[in-house]
Amino acid sequence: DDLNEVNMRSTVALIATLALATPAVAADWNKPHINKGVLSKYKAKPPKVDLTEKDVEKLKAGKPVYKTIEAKSGGRGVAVFYVDATPDKVWKTIGNYPQYKNYIGEVKDIKVYEVAGNHHKVWFKVSSWGVKIEYFIDHIHNDKEKWTTWHLDYDKESDLGDSVGFWQLTPIDGGKRTQV
Repeated sequence: DDLNEVNMRSTVALIATLALATPAVAADWNKPHINKGVLSKYKAKPPKVDLTEKDVEKLKAGKPVYKTIEAKSGGRGVAVFYVDATPDKVWKTIGNYPQYKNYIGEVKDIKVYEVAGNHHKVWFKVSSWGVKIEYFIDHIHNDKEKWTTWHLDYDKESDLGDSVGFWQLTPIDGGKRTQV
C-alpha cells in the first residue's frame, strides 16, 4: 500500500497515549459510559493547524510534526504528516475501519457496529506496551471536505475516560500527496 505505515503508527501511538491519560474502569457494550464527555468535542470542521517553515521542512523530510493547539479545556496534541498517496486513497483507508488491524499492529480487533448518516460507530480493542483497552468511538465524517472528528460513544462504557480527535486531509503536490 502506498500509505506510509510508520507515520500512521506514530499517529495512532500518540492518540493512544493521549487517550490513556484519562483511563476509566471497564468496557461494556450494555452500560452507558461513566460520563458524557470530559473533553470538549469538535462540533464542526477541525481547527486549522498552523505550520512554520521549519515544520514544513521537517514534513518534506518525511518526519511527522507534533503541535499543541489550544482548546477551551486546555492544549491538545496534534500530529501532522505527509502521505505518498492521493487524498481520495488516504480517505478510503481512514474510513476502512475493519482493515486497521491489518496495518496497525496495536489494533487487535475492531468492529463497525452502527452507521447512521455521517456517523460511523466503531469498537476498538487495542494492546500496546502491555496495556489492553477497549473503547467505542463515534466518528462523524465529512466526505466532501475529507475530514472526520470523533469522540467516545457515551452510550457504551469504554476503558477510556474520554477521547476526542480528528483527521483532516489536505492535498499537496498537485493532489498527488496528502497532508494529514
